[in-house]
Amino acid sequence: MRASIILTLSLTVVSAVHDYAKRDCSHDNCLRAFIGSSVDAANFCATYTTTVLTESTVLKYPIKGVNRMLVPFSYTAHYFYFHFGISIKQHLIKLFSLQLNVLYSQIGPAVAACTAISLDGISVPTNSSINLASLKANSIVTFAGETTFAFTNSSTFNPMTFGGKNVTITSVPGAVIDGNGQAYWDGQGSNGGVPKPDHFIVVNKMTAGSVIENLHIRNWPTHLFSISSCSNLTMRNMLLDNSAGDAPNAISGGLPAAHNSDGFDVSTTDDSTIHDNTVYNQDDCVAITSGNNITVDNMYCSGGHGLSIGSVGGKSNNNVTNILVSKSIFSSLSKTDTLEFSNSIVVNSQNGARIKSNYNTTGFISNITYSNISLSGISIYGIDVQQDYLNGGPTGIPSNGVIIQNLLFQDITGTAVVGAEDYYILCGDGSCSNIVFGGVDITGGTVPSTCNYPPSGCPGL
Repeated sequence: MRASIILTLSLTVVSAVHDYAKRDCSHDNCLRAFIGSSVDAANFCATYTTTVLTESTVLKYPIKGVNRMLVPFSYTAHYFYFHFGISIKQHLIKLFSLQLNVLYSQIGPAVAACTAISLDGISVPTNSSINLASLKANSIVTFAGETTFAFTNSSTFNPMTFGGKNVTITSVPGAVIDGNGQAYWDGQGSNGGVPKPDHFIVVNKMTAGSVIENLHIRNWPTHLFSISSCSNLTMRNMLLDNSAGDAPNAISGGLPAAHNSDGFDVSTTDDSTIHDNTVYNQDDCVAITSGNNITVDNMYCSGGHGLSIGSVGGKSNNNVTNILVSKSIFSSLSKTDTLEFSNSIVVNSQNGARIKSNYNTTGFISNITYSNISLSGISIYGIDVQQDYLNGGPTGIPSNGVIIQNLLFQDITGTAVVGAEDYYILCGDGSCSNIVFGGVDITGGTVPSTCNYPPSGCPGL
């Protein structure tokens, strides 16, 4: 017969039916079966607390070698709830008298064995990361408290990695993930200076209905999310705040301290949605360099470079297709999938809607819709399509190796500032076709707009 013991912070033991004999921690069958050695068992005994939380945060570890035994517990050690058939009452009292937080080093075993993991107040040491790349299918990982990262003097590591099938990464209200960007920011971003991780969070092979949601992330060193080889992924309801990097610091030469701080960098990803996110940063709010059937909806983007396709060309995958298409306009399209930027606000940014391809490369950009986008405080281009990028910057000389076709800019309105261009289209010879504007009205830029395609010129001119 199974019984239950719940231990609270005061170490009150609530039991049912049985009285349990003493058993020393290092010889307890439960821990020995769970951990596998007395050395590891000793570490286990010294790293858990007993504050009771809700059962929704419980983790479940199967105990090998013990019949019908399951030990669910919160990975942050805030909740312990044992179902068992052996005598461990005195050991538990001894174990739970140690009021210590969970160690960072215990994340690995939890990922390997659990499908519900709570990470509370994790402090990541130098030269270390939070590796959630191989989560078990259907796992739920919940961040709580403040997650912090020590400085690592390297550009070859990823502070966080996510991956898995039908997994959810989320947080409780008030939780914050702080990337310690102030230790890295020097105004140069990934172009040099202090070594920095190229992306703060690498999202790879998250598939089958996976969700990243409800995260509050601040102060990432450079690019935030790298999203690659994913499908059926949703990223939603996040506050991504790098605004502390807007101001110069002592080593940024008068420039904003943070640089190259993209919000979402998407490649080789299909059938996915990014929606209802707020991004304060200093580079692209969203940048899609390859992928199919992606929707970006209801975004608030401030301080960066806008909602971008590209730059495309010169990479292993150079196709961006099906980002929402109105079939009533592009009636010749053979696919019903869509890739869309819609219902979003872009403020105090360099660009609003932007598509860029690299000079003298090949690729394919097709079936892209920007719709219902509100702009204000745009400092370079309201709508921008250009095919002249070389070494990360424009040259003014376009090439035609990347085909751009079937673009719809619908209901994009707002204002640019003095010194900006409302519209800028620079296509290579014969490489652009079927670019349509409808309900577009951007004003305020004082540099004359220039559009070498479509033949009718820029909207309103």
